[in-house]
Amino acid sequence: MIKKFFGGNDKQQTEAVEQDAEQEAQRRERYLADILVSLAKGEDVDLPTGMSPIEKAIRQVGETLGDRKHVINGMVDLTEESGCLQHFAKQSEQDQNQAINEVYQRINRQRSFLESTRDNIENSISSSSELKQNTSVMLTDVGVDIDQGLVNVNEALNQKAEAATKVLANIGDIGRRLSLLALNAKIEGAHAGESGKGFAVVAQEVRELAEHTMEQAKAAVEYIELGEVQQHLQEVIENSRKSLETAVDGVNDLIESLQGEFARMGQRMDDINDNNQVISEVLEISRNVLDRAKSNLERSCKVTDTLLDALLKPAGKMLDPLTKQLHHLKINTDPDFDRLQSILERGKIRIAIEPAFTGLSFRQEANAPLEGLDVDYAKAFARYLGVECEFVETPWDTITELLSVGIREGEPAVDMCTTLPPNECYKDVAYSEQYTCLNWVLARRAGDERIRSLADLNGKVLGIINDPGAFSLLEDHGVRWDANADKPGGKIRLANLIAYNDQARIHDCLVEGAVDAFGVDLPIYYWACSDPASPWQGKIEVLPQNLAPVPYYYTMAVRSKASSYTLLKAINDFIAWFKTQPERKAIETRWQGEEVKSTSSYRDEPGNLMGEAELAKVYEKHRRYYKLDSQPSRVEAAIA
Repeated sequence: MIKKFFGGNDKQQTEAVEQDAEQEAQRRERYLADILVSLAKGEDVDLPTGMSPIEKAIRQVGETLGDRKHVINGMVDLTEESGCLQHFAKQSEQDQNQAINEVYQRINRQRSFLESTRDNIENSISSSSELKQNTSVMLTDVGVDIDQGLVNVNEALNQKAEAATKVLANIGDIGRRLSLLALNAKIEGAHAGESGKGFAVVAQEVRELAEHTMEQAKAAVEYIELGEVQQHLQEVIENSRKSLETAVDGVNDLIESLQGEFARMGQRMDDINDNNQVISEVLEISRNVLDRAKSNLERSCKVTDTLLDALLKPAGKMLDPLTKQLHHLKINTDPDFDRLQSILERGKIRIAIEPAFTGLSFRQEANAPLEGLDVDYAKAFARYLGVECEFVETPWDTITELLSVGIREGEPAVDMCTTLPPNECYKDVAYSEQYTCLNWVLARRAGDERIRSLADLNGKVLGIINDPGAFSLLEDHGVRWDANADKPGGKIRLANLIAYNDQARIHDCLVEGAVDAFGVDLPIYYWACSDPASPWQGKIEVLPQNLAPVPYYYTMAVRSKASSYTLLKAINDFIAWFKTQPERKAIETRWQGEEVKSTSSYRDEPGNLMGEAELAKVYEKHRRYYKLDSQPSRVEAAIA
């Protein structure tokens, strides 16, 4: 009985052990199955550490899948970078198309100017020929009149001369007779006395001869009188004068006509010169845009080639070339990467900035440090974080590109950028709250009373910065140019609108007359117009009215990825704090004359733009997907 009892108990224990072992095996099987399912879903799991064949196989699968996941993430990041570069190249193409359109319009205008000038020249040549012919006829007529008058005068003088000769002959005859009488009188005088009667006869005869002589002398005087000749000459002179006056008037009229033609030709030449200036400006913009597009496309092609190269390799050999390319391009694929933490660890924040933005970020002379409103804000934020500020200099319209890719191949992207009016045209950007407000104004050459408002720009050339917000603002005011000529609501038709990418030209282009006016953010012209150190002081001036319906504003911006969320939050915390500081008022007063206030933000703009609240959702989703612990408190503690 005892043996039977103990034997039965052993059997029960064995069955229980076997049952436990089976249950453990099932749990282990489910555990391993769950790991395989998680691996298949791409989730991060702890791999089994056992040495069983199935556990070794799972570890091998996990490592392979991990490598493939890394490959896929790398491929995604490379594809994103290639896509960004292609987007920027496309944006450059759009800018290029606009520039080419302006050139095309100007060429058409120039052709019209040249045709008009040719017509004016032909008219001038015709007028010159007419002047030559008419002058010749007039002067010939005057010459004929003068010749005829002189002939008449000559005939009159000849007649007078003949009459005078006859009179003088008569006088000579009288003189001879008087001589004979005198002789007779002398002879008779010798016979004085009874012969006295003879003297009387002689005396009588002498008297008669004297009377006759006087009559002849009188006749001679009448014949020799030149009053009639003088009168005739006076008439000739008067007629000649009138003829010459008529000729002069005709010449003057023709000369005035020629002067008008040449004046119109001069105006056309001025128009052609202005036209050439615009073409020169636009071609320079076009060249810069083409260079940028070419650079972006070349970089995009290299990224695409690397990606294709990796895809053509066997699965086990994809990782190495992708990893090298990611490292070369400074792309961090670590899902736990945090940009703010990276900034704090390296002790430096990299900020994209335009180096020739007078009033915002510029140098007064070569090799001098950057200064300006945005430089002061950037430095203040770096001090707030307790790090150094490193400026990455780039043209203003490319600063958002540097949030995604380095300024050159092999350089890292920047951490943030400033001076950005929010707009849906920018790709992969998340905006801060506004940190400065300003007026959008019209500038002109000093004393140019032709330009007093936007309404005075009909048929004139307006320059602006290549800012999407500026285009929208002008359109809202009814300003039209070639690109939007058919859009309803037009009130002002520009001859041309030139959007400048090169900020170093935006003051000189106005001074030199390449544009008639410039639409601009006030700080960009405030220092240039008012500071004694400015080379443009006294040459350009700002009209007082704000053309924006509400004050313009700038935001700081980061890339719209989860890794930038904590940085954007820190930026907004800084902006809220800095608005209470005296330093901010000093910055605003120095660079734009006063503090301008507004409640506008990126939320007021079309396009569902992304800010801190929107980026927070991306951040939370990212960390849930990768099962990462929340990090903000750790980073915020580091800032504090």
